[in-house]
Parts: sequence; C-alpha cells; structure tokens
Amino acid sequence: MGNKATATALTGLVNDLADEQLLALTDSANRRALKKFLHEMIVSPAKKSGAKSAARSAELVEWTKFYQKVFALTVNLSKVKLRPKTKDFDGLVVVAKELGDKPLARVLDACERLFPTSFNRNITAEGVLAAARTGGRLVPICSNRGNDDLDQFVPTNDRDPRITGSYAIRIRDRVEADEENEDISANDAKLRNIATMTLMERCLLEAFYFWKRNKINPYAWDYFQHLDREDSRTLCSGSRRSDGNVPYCTWGNGKFFIQWVGPDDAGGVRPRSVVI
Repeated sequence: MGNKATATALTGLVNDLADEQLLALTDSANRRALKKFLHEMIVSPAKKSGAKSAARSAELVEWTKFYQKVFALTVNLSKVKLRPKTKDFDGLVVVAKELGDKPLARVLDACERLFPTSFNRNITAEGVLAAARTGGRLVPICSNRGNDDLDQFVPTNDRDPRITGSYAIRIRDRVEADEENEDISANDAKLRNIATMTLMERCLLEAFYFWKRNKINPYAWDYFQHLDREDSRTLCSGSRRSDGNVPYCTWGNGKFFIQWVGPDDAGGVRPRSVVI
C-alpha cells in the first residue's frame, strides 16, 4: 500500500471510531500502540523502498563507470528501467545506446583489447594484457579498429540498442551457463518462449565480468576472471547469423571463444535465460 492510500485508510479508521475510543488514545499505552502501527504502515515501507532504490542506483553507477573505463564513453542510463532482483535473477547486464551504430563490433573490439580471444588478428596475448593494464588498472578503450562487418554478419537479435535505446536485462549471476537450460537448442528456446541472451549481451557480460574481477584483484590468474570456464558454453540463442546458425561463447585454452552451432543443436551448449 502506498503512503497516500495508507493515509486515506487511517483517516477512514479514525472517523469510524466511537468517541470513547478516541478518548482512549490519550492513554500512553494506546498512543505507543498507534505510533507503532503508523511506523509499520508508513515509515518502514518507505525505508525499504528507499533502500531498494539506492541498490538499483548503485548498480547503474557501476555500469556507468564500466562504460567510461572500458569504452571511454559517457553514457546516460537515467531512463533505463531495472527489474527488481529476485532469488534466481540477481545479475544485471546494461546495454547502452552510446555503443553506436555497430554495437557488436565495438564490444568485440573491447574484448580483443582486454584479453586473448579466438578472433584476435593483430595483437598477441602478451600485448593485450600489457595494453589492458597500467599500474594494475584497466586503461580506457576506444573501439574504432576493424570488425565493422560483424553487426551485418549477425543481423538477427532479440534486442538491439539501436532500435530500443539503452536497456537492462536480469540474469542468473553465475559463472557457468544455466543448468536449467540443459539440452535446449535455440529453436527449443523459441518454441518454449524462453528469453535468452544475445551474442552482444554475452560478450558485454564477459568484458564487464573481467573488468569487475580485475578491479578486485588485478594480478589474479586470468582463468578466474572469465565466464564459462569449467564445462559450459553459453548458447547465445537470442542471436542468429545471416545463415541461421547460432553463436555460443566459452573460455578455453586461455582464450575467449565464439563459435557456431545449428539452430537445433543442443549438445554441450546451454542458453542463459534473461528477464527483460
């Protein structure tokens, strides 16, 4: 119940009280009881609401810092609507419209500069790590280097910041892909109306996870700074290549891999569910 509705309900309650009941409120015990009642009905919910609002703001502040540090972008996330955290979906991915007209290319370019990938072309693993760290800190990354055809190569996506503007999705905050989606292909997910990650969202999450873990311990073994590092591969069933094939992402052999399977393939891959 909102504060206005609560006040209205209290007014009606007082109006219904008999005269002798109103007089009884002068008794100190009754006054304390009324004060407790008002606190429980109005003050406590307001505090809880404020705490939730502060938590959501903190999440957006962290993503704003991520975009500034990793992409050298100043983003405006003030209009991004966040779903409340739940027990299962307590992770967050925020996609900013400021990624521009080639968002996938820009995100993959950042990944290339942050850590070794299967699609590195012009820099070595040592060069990536050296360029990505300065005194234990990540350096800003400007993404204007190649990959311009990637957004055309993966033209079908369930969500696109170029169309919707900035948006956020809730995910399960896990290193490995969702076990709940074992043996579910991209076509299965579509038939079951399971909303899942796009390729760009998954790559953005990889960069964010690396950046966040690097802040905690910049000298940690790189293995612990990546997702899908044990036995899982995230099927990015929210995206399709121009030929209909579906991308998946994983970390292995010291690199971030993007590979492809058919839309009916489910062996060894698992989609990550999202809440929009």
